[in-house]
Amino acid sequence: MPPITVPICDNFSANPGDSILWTNILPGCTVSQDGPTPWPFTVPSPITLPVPGGVGVKAGLPAGTYCFIVSCCEKKRVCVTIT
Repeated sequence: MPPITVPICDNFSANPGDSILWTNILPGCTVSQDGPTPWPFTVPSPITLPVPGGVGVKAGLPAGTYCFIVSCCEKKRVCVTIT
């Protein structure tokens, strides 16, 4: 299955096990856990982008919304909705 391509500052929907390909990444951009919110990705927090080999959504995640902090985005908090 091809990766989900999404601009780094946009919320998006995904399924457990999907691969994510973020676009519009600025140099030095990081993705990190938002406090106690469960971490939805296969690569540990914090992630420095780009990641060789990509980032996946953890398998077995229950449906819900998982938010994280993106250092290079104006609004900082971005969310993935797991379906």
